[in-house]
Amino acid sequence: MNATTDDWESLEQIHPQVNQYWRVVDASVVAEEMIRLLATGMFEVMPKAPPNAESILAEPITYWFRMTRSGRTEWQKLAKDFGFETTEAPQA
Repeated sequence: MNATTDDWESLEQIHPQVNQYWRVVDASVVAEEMIRLLATGMFEVMPKAPPNAESILAEPITYWFRMTRSGRTEWQKLAKDFGFETTEAPQA
């Protein structure tokens, strides 16, 4: 989630950060989590929502994600567990 704190990001930007700051995982694991975050209202996507993780994998720079206000609230609770400091960033 930290990758999306300040801007819209695609799988291509998010996946390397997951590998660096969490653990090395396949892009499919990240895409599945992105879909879960989208479904729970913690992510939003532009310009259109992908129907599944396979769509994200097939077109990794087509879908761009960022945190919603709910996602930011949840991330602020968890960020320190992953070694990140959080800031209150305005959401446009």
